[in-house]
Amino acid sequence: DGSILPASQNSILHWVAHLGGRIEPKTIKAYLTHLRSMHTDIDLPFTATESPLVQRVIRGIKRYHGERGRNPKQPITLSVLTKLITHLRPATVPGDCDILAAACTTYAGFLRCGEFTVHNSEKFNPSINLTAGCLDLNPRKQPGWNPSHPLFRNAAGTSLDCSSFIKRIRQALQSAGFNQSAFSGHSFHHGAATSAFAAGFTEYEIQLLGRWRSNAYKLYIEIDEARRLHISSQLHWAHPHESLSFEPPALHSLPFMA
Repeated sequence: DGSILPASQNSILHWVAHLGGRIEPKTIKAYLTHLRSMHTDIDLPFTATESPLVQRVIRGIKRYHGERGRNPKQPITLSVLTKLITHLRPATVPGDCDILAAACTTYAGFLRCGEFTVHNSEKFNPSINLTAGCLDLNPRKQPGWNPSHPLFRNAAGTSLDCSSFIKRIRQALQSAGFNQSAFSGHSFHHGAATSAFAAGFTEYEIQLLGRWRSNAYKLYIEIDEARRLHISSQLHWAHPHESLSFEPPALHSLPFMA
């Protein structure tokens, strides 16, 4: 009908059909949720997400195209981190000193990549991004130190961006003998949770350290094969009280009947 908002059911159907095969059905649903939120913000009616026809189209997309298989990335645990940092050259390769410091910091702090780097298309903002002033340093021992400068910088001296960080980490992983495609920037967050669980931290403590608000942290806790075998073996030990009668306790007080 030529109008843009509120979005009509017909336009939503065309849009959903256009997205089919390009993105996951669950992502299409997320887009519709955001669109409904936008309508709510400007006090416009929007019921297309509840439309049986729209839901049927989404189900049809899911059946026709299927869902993409998950490609989970490997965690960067302490052992992996120890190996990869030996292949960084902070003394000879420009930028590697900051890469090494960033790698250790993100692991120790359960940081996500976006929490200590800038996005590739964004400029450094001292009010949002981490600055050198976040650390308690003695300016006399740090020539050129400026509290408003980026905490981590690349070889060019500008704020460390996410793609440069991940690229250099993958190169170091490859040199250390790992498959670099099996890791991502999120592998540090994943690995910190896995290592904390292996070290005996409780799930609540891991959730607290990783700043998870939901139970999503459970997806990042991995139990290695040795631990699984140990847990399984506990089920096969002989019963420690073999001499005890397995007669139900309630029958002990009853008189014996021949």
